[in-house]
Amino acid sequence: MNYVTNWLQRYKFNPKNTRKAENLSPKREVKTDSPTLCLLPIFACNFARKHVFMKIVRCKWFPPKGFTAIMLVWWLIVKPKVELTSRLINHEEIHSRQQKEMLVIFFLLWYGLEYLFRLAQYRNHQTAYRNISFEREAYANQFNLGYLNDRKFLAWTKYLRT
Repeated sequence: MNYVTNWLQRYKFNPKNTRKAENLSPKREVKTDSPTLCLLPIFACNFARKHVFMKIVRCKWFPPKGFTAIMLVWWLIVKPKVELTSRLINHEEIHSRQQKEMLVIFFLLWYGLEYLFRLAQYRNHQTAYRNISFEREAYANQFNLGYLNDRKFLAWTKYLRT
């Protein structure tokens, strides 16, 4: 059994309930409308571990319209009524691994530059977004819950294309 499914079963995950932080270790969930709470670091990631630790934050104003969740370093920011499925968590954990590999700042720079390049290439926001190499890797493997256990370093590079 892989760790995402194990985590969902262990905590009998129900996205409608807000649980106390001590019941969610190592992952924590907070519902908030406050933008400052979304920016508070709770704990640091262990870069040597295969498993990704994240703090789940629910905000009305972020992520922007058209998106349900965004992974920023170790925060998974989700819209209030979005159900956290193993597919969504796996997709965002792939992004977390990509960010750690590129030391976050280089990930954000590459992501932004590649998005602008794809936007100029396709002239459509959705097509440009879906063709970013990071997104292509995450979408291709979001249903493969064991992918992170076997993923090679910088695996997103095989999804680069023009």
